[in-house]
Amino acid sequence: MKKVAILLSLIVSVQLIAQGQKYDTYFKAFLVTANGDGSCTKEAPCTGSQYWGGFPTKYYDYQSGNQSNEKFWFFHGGGAGQSYDDMVSRITGASGWTYIDSNDFEYRWTYDDDNYAYNAYGTNPGSLLRVPFEIWNTTKGYRLCPLLLDYDDNESFGLVPEDHPGSSGSNDPFTDWIYPRLPANWETAGNTAGDDETGYQEWLTKSIAAGVASGGPATIDANGSYLIGTTGADYNDNTVGPEVMGHNVFFVWNLDDVSDGTFDNLPSGFSLAGMEKGSVLKILTGVAMPDTFSWASPNVIDTLNISQSNITDTLFLNWTHSESPYEPSEYLTYRLHLDGKLFKSIRDTLIILDESPYELYITSDTLLYQDFLDNWPAQFQMLPRKTFTFDLWAWFAGDSIKINDGSHYVYVNRYDYLSIAAEGVPLEFALHENYPNPFNPTTTLRFDLPEVSDITLTIYNMLGQKVRTFNYQNTSAGYHSVKWNATNDYGEQVGAGVYLYQLQAKDFVKTRKMVLLK
Repeated sequence: MKKVAILLSLIVSVQLIAQGQKYDTYFKAFLVTANGDGSCTKEAPCTGSQYWGGFPTKYYDYQSGNQSNEKFWFFHGGGAGQSYDDMVSRITGASGWTYIDSNDFEYRWTYDDDNYAYNAYGTNPGSLLRVPFEIWNTTKGYRLCPLLLDYDDNESFGLVPEDHPGSSGSNDPFTDWIYPRLPANWETAGNTAGDDETGYQEWLTKSIAAGVASGGPATIDANGSYLIGTTGADYNDNTVGPEVMGHNVFFVWNLDDVSDGTFDNLPSGFSLAGMEKGSVLKILTGVAMPDTFSWASPNVIDTLNISQSNITDTLFLNWTHSESPYEPSEYLTYRLHLDGKLFKSIRDTLIILDESPYELYITSDTLLYQDFLDNWPAQFQMLPRKTFTFDLWAWFAGDSIKINDGSHYVYVNRYDYLSIAAEGVPLEFALHENYPNPFNPTTTLRFDLPEVSDITLTIYNMLGQKVRTFNYQNTSAGYHSVKWNATNDYGEQVGAGVYLYQLQAKDFVKTRKMVLLK
């Protein structure tokens, strides 16, 4: 089978709709760019979110985990379900996208002694708890100030023996809930020469001072936290800035059964405190505007020569997988237009061309040569040659963008297909699809004879009444065609509708359907 390939290359950005509202920003990916054993890097990152439920994942190695112990820690939302939209609705609840828009963030699991979060929402709020992570706005270069919901009220940060609904089963424990907030100096913070944590350190210093002044201890406990106990102290001076995100949690996928509220079978050496030291989870955002994309070979005319023997051959249409926020992009479609009319809507399916951290994913669709015959315009049905024009749009959530460098063309020569003097003799009797179909006012009926035959070609209406009959005696073996101009045996025009045409030759009988338009 002959195959002709057209490579169509595109890069598309798409738009997110969550809970019926259109956002200008979306999360492009959650990536682990560092971990304890160096198996996740900036150059070859690991996925940092679940890869089901419409989550934006960019890398497809889901077997080895994103930690040295081969476990996955996934970023998610507290109180959210399995879907990406659930998570978005939770973490953007207070400030929306106001402080997320066009900013990237990192959770850095440094386990440094000055990493603290204020227990703002627990049953007994007021403590300043040691945490293993730092949160950074990497676009503007400053450190955020975290607040906590101490979910299990144990006055420490870590995994809770309760299941997160991010996946099925009761084996995905999650952390206490994190609420990153801006430092008080966020409008002037940021240092292109390096990381700026002056706002965070000022908040920490003032928070400790406020707690001590309200009766709290001036020294840390064995876990490094400033616990208020029963003093009623409050380690927060209320100078922290607005909330960036809310309800941030991490859950460990398929870690241990927690249906009974306990950890019973943890892997050897596994820590409940958080991701392993040295891990970095990067949160990438993007502006949800469709981007331009291009043909791989702009304005090239491809040529097909169609004959009776190759109508089932294939023309491949391929284009690179779009850079959408959904991977696999289950909500993205491409609409292929043929000669100005919608020809096909194509779902964004993946084919892996190379196995590496930067695998090339393409979307592929195929056309049969027969498709060109079936779509030959009625007004050109007498012509053996025609140039077809292809245009392509990318669609997401009601928005679209057209390919930016013009149309792609396919020149089709069907002279050998139409010729009744084709070389060779058919091996069997056959009645083919008429072309064009639907038609107005003329169509061609094609049939094959492997030997000299008397044939009758009869056209019926849908009531079974004969409309037109063609009788041919001693018809030679070969490829034949008969034109019908939508008239009956008396030369009168027939009305629009569905008609049947039937070939009888010796013991062969075959019936097909055609549509006459007016």
